[in-house]
Amino acid sequence: MKRRRNWSTDSGTRFSERAWPRFSYFPVVSRPEEEDPPWTAHRGYVQDLWTSDALERAWGRMPTPGDTHVFLCGNPFMVDVMAGLLKSSGYREHTHRSPGEIHVERYW
Repeated sequence: MKRRRNWSTDSGTRFSERAWPRFSYFPVVSRPEEEDPPWTAHRGYVQDLWTSDALERAWGRMPTPGDTHVFLCGNPFMVDVMAGLLKSSGYREHTHRSPGEIHVERYW
C-alpha cells in the first residue's frame, strides 16, 4: 500500500503556524478510511467545515473578509462550491486585476 502524506502533521504546516501566529491550517479529508497513516484531523467536506461552528470554536470568532484570506486547493467542484459560499459572505476571488480574499488552485 502506498503511503500518503498526512497534511495535518506536515512539517511545513507546523513551521507556518509557528512563523505566522495568525496562520491556521484546517485540512479536511472526505474519505479518511483511505489514508495511511490513519487520518486524525477534520473529516468530511470543507463546505461542511465552513458552515459548522468548527472555525468559530477554533478561533473564538467567525472569520470575515476583513481579517481572513482563504486558500482553496483541490477538486474543482469543491473549489467552486466553497468559493460560492465565501462570496455569499462577502469574500472576493483574487485575480491579477482585482485583489481579493479567496485564492484558488483547481486540479483534478
